[in-house]
Amino acid sequence: MPEKEKIRLVSRAEAIADIYSEVVPEPATTMLVIKHSMYKVSAGTGERLSDSDDWDKIEIPDTPEARRADFCLTIYGNSMEPVYYDGDIVLVKQQNAVERGQIGIFVIEGCGYIKKFGGDRLISLNDQYDDIMFADYDPDDIRCSGLVIGRV
Repeated sequence: MPEKEKIRLVSRAEAIADIYSEVVPEPATTMLVIKHSMYKVSAGTGERLSDSDDWDKIEIPDTPEARRADFCLTIYGNSMEPVYYDGDIVLVKQQNAVERGQIGIFVIEGCGYIKKFGGDRLISLNDQYDDIMFADYDPDDIRCSGLVIGRV
């Protein structure tokens, strides 16, 4: 095929592709409404977290993780970097315990944390933060609120 003919065919194909990209809309992202805590959870040294029903509802993309989540929380702080960052919204499956090594939402003396469960401690992923030792707190004031299953 002559070079001139190739150039003409490529130009024509590009023009058709441009028309299609303008005419064919992107598929709409399906959204899901989920309850979102008005309180933030700390990825640091603790953030007050109430047991009251201070929730709003937000729309998030409909994903398999989002459908499994019972609620979501916003992270405040940097102790879970490089996996979770300040301002991230995490999806949480409500449950009373997580397995060792899993990331969960914990409440200690009224403060909420997102941390890795270490059996007798909570572990930050950012090595600038010390572990939170359960022995330093009243065991009746420590509880797990759920398993982090994803991020919005």
